[in-house]
Amino acid sequence: MEKLIKWEILGSEKKYQGHIFSCHDVELKTGLGETTTFNVLKTLDWINVVATTTDDHILLVKQYRVGTDSFTLETPGGGVNPGEDLLMAAKRELREETGYDCESIEKLMTVEVNPAFMNNRCHFYWAKNCVEVGELKLDQFEEIQVIKMPVSGIKNYLKSGKITHSLVVNALLLFISHQS
Repeated sequence: MEKLIKWEILGSEKKYQGHIFSCHDVELKTGLGETTTFNVLKTLDWINVVATTTDDHILLVKQYRVGTDSFTLETPGGGVNPGEDLLMAAKRELREETGYDCESIEKLMTVEVNPAFMNNRCHFYWAKNCVEVGELKLDQFEEIQVIKMPVSGIKNYLKSGKITHSLVVNALLLFISHQS
């Protein structure tokens, strides 16, 4: 078996700058010596927080998503600000989107969102013993409904297809695997 050779980046040109991502044409020299251009979406890293309450519920957020023109059930989460500590970002997103704070928080895993054409990662956390501490602090275009789901019902929700956001499914499966 031949050894794979890392492709060499020859250059990158920003083609589009949007509100939440930029698109770059990246010129590369392949391991076989050929040159090609790939599109790469660059965006912030993301946080997803599985939040369990003192009364054995998981906090979910229901919100409209324009990409699928539908309402989705998700774990609290969002973008990590440049230079922001990941743990602090997880606590911030939990507080902003649910009005809850946690007694302790544990990192579950980090995944590459889609390394074929995206540069970012998603960091999954488990916030334990969450209690309500105040009002939601939503961003300008966030409209969220907080839903408390019994932990015992989360597997059925996943099996039924009521939760379809791929990163949220990952977060909840990681949480379930930590329960065993």
